[in-house]
Amino acid sequence: MVRVQYRGIMGLLKNIKQTPGWTYLLIISLLLGGIVAYLLKESLTPFFLAGKSYSARSALIQIGIFTAYWIVFSSIFFGVLIFLRNATLNFRIFPVVTNQRIYSVLVLIGLGFALIYFFNNLFPMIDTDTWLLKNFRSFYLMDPVGLDFRTGIYRPPKMVLNNENIYIAQHSNYPPFTILFFMPLQLLSENNAYLLIVPLLLSANILSLALAAILVKDVIFARLPIEKSVGPSIAIFLLFAVLWYTLSSYSFLFSIERGNYDSIALFFAVSAIYFSIKKPDSLWLQVVLLSIATHLKMYPAVLFLILFLKHGKRIIIPTIVVNTLMLLALGYENALLFINVMIKYSLAPVTWVGNHSGFSYADFLYQKYPDLQINLPDLRIILTIIPIIIWICSSYLAIKHLKSDIRAVYLLMVSVPLMCTIPTVSHDYKLIILSTSILIMFSILIFKIILTSTFWDFSQLVVLLGFSYFIGRTFLLFPQSIQLISNKYPIIIGLTLLFLINIIPIKKSLSLSEEKLSSEPTHDLPL
Repeated sequence: MVRVQYRGIMGLLKNIKQTPGWTYLLIISLLLGGIVAYLLKESLTPFFLAGKSYSARSALIQIGIFTAYWIVFSSIFFGVLIFLRNATLNFRIFPVVTNQRIYSVLVLIGLGFALIYFFNNLFPMIDTDTWLLKNFRSFYLMDPVGLDFRTGIYRPPKMVLNNENIYIAQHSNYPPFTILFFMPLQLLSENNAYLLIVPLLLSANILSLALAAILVKDVIFARLPIEKSVGPSIAIFLLFAVLWYTLSSYSFLFSIERGNYDSIALFFAVSAIYFSIKKPDSLWLQVVLLSIATHLKMYPAVLFLILFLKHGKRIIIPTIVVNTLMLLALGYENALLFINVMIKYSLAPVTWVGNHSGFSYADFLYQKYPDLQINLPDLRIILTIIPIIIWICSSYLAIKHLKSDIRAVYLLMVSVPLMCTIPTVSHDYKLIILSTSILIMFSILIFKIILTSTFWDFSQLVVLLGFSYFIGRTFLLFPQSIQLISNKYPIIIGLTLLFLINIIPIKKSLSLSEEKLSSEPTHDLPL
């Protein structure tokens, strides 16, 4: 019996040694395992070893516990990396009939989102003091529920109907058009209006992701040399996987708790880009949709670059006309008052761990490192400029190397993170708009993996899952050892860099796909 097990172990080791670059993978696994063991040693010890915490034990016991965690996590990482490396070499790890690459990548994404849900939503409910399930607070609750909705988009229209000036009496920072847009809610009581806005927020998230899934299906997956039914199936899988991730994230719950409508603004913005691809001649419709998004939340204005690239100078007059009318929705004086209030509001934002703008992250660093006080003004400028520089580089490369439709989708993807980091007020409920970019990036990586199946693309897939994990995780669950990323600014910057480095590779993958489509009939890729 022992001899059989020995042979099995030796056979396993032999297979590992036959994997190209296994020593390199082992080193990476040891580094990742050590990092994870260090970060989780305090939280895991009471859970697995009931009694004293990790720090309360003797130095020798601590070394033993840390070593055990290190070995376990390193083994897990090593097994996953060996699996991915073998998958990229087209080894038949599972006895499947359909394309091995598609199977591997969808299994990895599904497993990744399942783990994200477990560690961000279920695992934190285990109270290691009482050993009972608890309802943990994922953000700071305010009374009453929907406070931002009540004070921002329900009560101001009522004040306008009562001939009160919201920009003088209340210093409202909501655009004039927003007041008219939400005016029909005055037909309901305040509480009933909030109950209506909740399903609207849910629908906006679903529809935004659905439109993004349709775009990747028609613009990205349609270029794959595979059966025509496979692309839509992958798009549907991604839609529901990312939707599950979004609706279970703390940012979505945060948006419901505050009644914030960023998802509605994003829906109009994505709709404008959708029609620019599907109905390119509908210039006025695209301008109206994107202008509505801009006058709801302002930051979607960056997407006018896509419409300008699509229509050129023809977009200028419709854009000026529509946006002028929306800005003057409550009259010329109120437009000036709004601009004045908005400037003051932007220059003196509320900065805290849940505000992930570059401006706020500078203050966050100052709170951690008071010595930065002298350089705080410069730090605010630098951290605000960094995402702009990344966006400019990404936009330039996308415009230079990508064609019309794929370029529009890529610009949409790289522009959404900018909407989170540039406005000085970007509270964590706005993180839900990143789901659209995450879905598109998953599609790009799947496209590349199906064509070339490189270890680098699988590695990026794991990195993207890691970014998704941190974005969907409440700041209250971050241990002290990694408090610098409890504010999501550095994670978003990492996400934008991931988008940037894939522009040239996706161009090469598109060229390869065109060659395959022109040289052979559509069928599954060979295993």
